[in-house]
Amino acid sequence: MTEEEKDAQKKIIRKIEQFCTFRERSIREVRLRLIEYEAEKELAEEVLAYLMDEDFIDEERFAAHFAIGKHRSRKWGRIKIRYELRKKGLEPRAIESGLNQLDEDEYLENLKTLLDEKSRESKSVTNAYVRNKKIADHLLRKGYESDIVWSLIKKAQ
Repeated sequence: MTEEEKDAQKKIIRKIEQFCTFRERSIREVRLRLIEYEAEKELAEEVLAYLMDEDFIDEERFAAHFAIGKHRSRKWGRIKIRYELRKKGLEPRAIESGLNQLDEDEYLENLKTLLDEKSRESKSVTNAYVRNKKIADHLLRKGYESDIVWSLIKKAQ
C-alpha cells in the first residue's frame, strides 16, 4: 500500500468516525456513506469491522435510540417503528431488542393522549361507529396494535 493510499484510508476512517459520533448509525447507513466516499469494498469491510470493535456502531443500540426517539417525538407505535427499522436493514434480533427498550407505561400514555386528541377532533361526528373508526384508523396509521387501540376505544366510551 502506497503512502497516498494510507493517507486516503486514514481520511476515510476519520470522516466515518465523525459521521458515527454525530448520532447513532446503522451498518447500512455507514456502508452507504462509505460508497459515497468511494471506498473499495475491502477497505469498507475493514472500516466496518473497526467501527464495530471500537463500539462506534451497534445495531441494537441504534434500534433502541431510533425506537425511543420516534416514539417520543412522533408518537409512533411499535408496528411502524418495526417497519421503519426493517427498511433500514436491521436484523430482527436488533429490532426486537430496540422495541423492548420502550417503556410500557409511556407507550400506553402516548397512545391515550393521541386517542384523546383525535376524540376531541372528531366530536362533530355524531355516529359513534364512524367516530370510533376514524379514531382507530388514525392510531393504526401511527403504528399502534389494533387490539390495544380497540380496547382503549371501548374503555373511553
